[in-house]
Amino acid sequence: MSLNKVHVHAALTNALNEKYKEMRASLAETDDSLSADAKSTAGDKHETGRAMAQLEREKIGGFIQQHEQLMSLAQRLDPTLVSPTIRLGSLVKTSNGWYYISVGFGRIQVDDTYIFCISPAAPLVSVLLGKKTGDQLLWQGNPISIETAH
Repeated sequence: MSLNKVHVHAALTNALNEKYKEMRASLAETDDSLSADAKSTAGDKHETGRAMAQLEREKIGGFIQQHEQLMSLAQRLDPTLVSPTIRLGSLVKTSNGWYYISVGFGRIQVDDTYIFCISPAAPLVSVLLGKKTGDQLLWQGNPISIETAH
């Protein structure tokens, strides 16, 4: 089966957007918790709870910033570009599975196929870059064949 790169890119974008919505909702819940704590007068227990909620808010805020960067990078990719060699934006089928060299998001499902969305900085990508359909390579001592790359 051959996957359509535009369809894969759309699935990645949707997955990124869904994750973003989840993080924003989590941040809103933390903000609500902070607002509720502000009304409490429970003394030291109140201050500890508030400090923990504030730390959680900062942590979620950091995740949201990182995720916004991923979303920005994904938006800059043009899934209609086709290259004979593997590069940023390539959809690659290997003997180990499908990879979309885009952003480090992890596994997504498109139809009945799982695709790993991996960053160009991933160690496997450094081995794949510049290769083309039909090439063979070794990854961690195991042979991998590139079945399709577009």
